[in-house]
Amino acid sequence: MAFLFENLDVYRLSLSFHNKVISLCKSKKFCGYYHLVDHLKRSSLSVALNLAEGNGRFHAKDKRNFYAMARGSAFECVPIITLCINNEILTTDEAQSLRDDLERLSMMMTGLMRSVESKAAR
Repeated sequence: MAFLFENLDVYRLSLSFHNKVISLCKSKKFCGYYHLVDHLKRSSLSVALNLAEGNGRFHAKDKRNFYAMARGSAFECVPIITLCINNEILTTDEAQSLRDDLERLSMMMTGLMRSVESKAAR
């Protein structure tokens, strides 16, 4: 692969998460909730984009900042998912599946950030 970030499991999972979000957002249940759908789509996409951009940075501090932004975007998805449950847009099973992915992603991104920090400290 020409781009190193494509080898990262966290990047692949972020794409899978975004695809799951896109698939769920195609449901007619989301009609009338454009603001939630739009923000969930953008936040989920931002995870993958920031991981890719961070991986392309040369300096550890820059890498870490982009990985932190990716993690923040994942956290942004959580209240949106909660609102979707409250408005009966997502079932609890659908929401739990998304939350499980987000939990895994956030742990992986935290590990990635720590890895960058430990390499910079050497």
